[in-house]
Amino acid sequence: MGFRFLWWYYIVKEKYDIKGLVSFSADNYDTTRCLRFENRLKAKGHFTGVGGILDIEAGYSIAIASSSTLGKIKLRPYAGAGLALIHTNSFTESGGDIWNLEVKANDYVRTGLVGGIGFTGHGEKFRWNISCGLDCMLSGRNEEITNRFTGGYSLPNGIGNRDFRSRSVTLGAVSVRSDIGFGYYVLDGLEVYCSGDIKWSSMAKDMYGNIGVRYSFGKWINKNISEVKTGNDKIKQFRINAALFEFNKADIKPEAEKEIKELAKKISKEYKFNKIRIEGHTDSHGSDMYNKKLSLLRAHTVHEVFAKYGIPTAKIKKIGHGESKPIDTNENEEGRAKNRRVEIFVDLY
Repeated sequence: MGFRFLWWYYIVKEKYDIKGLVSFSADNYDTTRCLRFENRLKAKGHFTGVGGILDIEAGYSIAIASSSTLGKIKLRPYAGAGLALIHTNSFTESGGDIWNLEVKANDYVRTGLVGGIGFTGHGEKFRWNISCGLDCMLSGRNEEITNRFTGGYSLPNGIGNRDFRSRSVTLGAVSVRSDIGFGYYVLDGLEVYCSGDIKWSSMAKDMYGNIGVRYSFGKWINKNISEVKTGNDKIKQFRINAALFEFNKADIKPEAEKEIKELAKKISKEYKFNKIRIEGHTDSHGSDMYNKKLSLLRAHTVHEVFAKYGIPTAKIKKIGHGESKPIDTNENEEGRAKNRRVEIFVDLY
């Protein structure tokens, strides 16, 4: 039986990212050691221990290509370092007669460096990644524990009266690691994903994979429509986030038209204006052509609501910028949510 606690921290920008992992573990389990030369005997013990791991990784993203099949493709070289601290408590075996071991408390420290290169891609409704790199051990390749036979008084040459060390694990000085992952956005903020990882060296080979569902709650969005301070008394700016639109569509959600209607009434009633610019924006998922079209269609949808509620169409200009003018990073859901927006600029008399 064991306990694991993990805490991830990300700093993600358009060009670079920094990832940190802090984990804590507590282990508590029974051990059984079969004595081959004494078939009737099995030495049993109870192991307890705690450990902590700190991993830091930094990467730099370079846009290299774009396609309708693979989405926006970026090259990502990365490097990082890791530290592991593990403490195990002492215990004494039973059931092994004179061959029972008294296992001493032990502290184990492991340090290492990682580096490699990967490719990432973002499409309209999917993301993928593949990478390959090296793990280099600086210290802690050999984890050893100190033991003593509890029945040493009856053993030849007094070996039971002396401590000796036995090795529980030997890690390769250099390991090759490769991983691959894929995610599909079922709805805005809801993703199903799968990933796999393989690590091998001259000493061992580890493989694992996982599949799951991830949902981003979007708590960073405070208002569906908000006023943006421009610093210019002659321009009023309002921002409509994409939560009012159907996922990857230009259609306004049924409950959202009321909010845009209230904005149109506010502008018509409170301001004297020369013209209004309605500008649509998207995140970087999907092709340039698709994003430009979607952003223009969303701007047109807002234009239709404005016209329906009293703003002269002759004073409205529609523009679709696509992904070309982000206000935040496109490397995480928080930033992408901010980039999916329609902005209203009201030029006053």
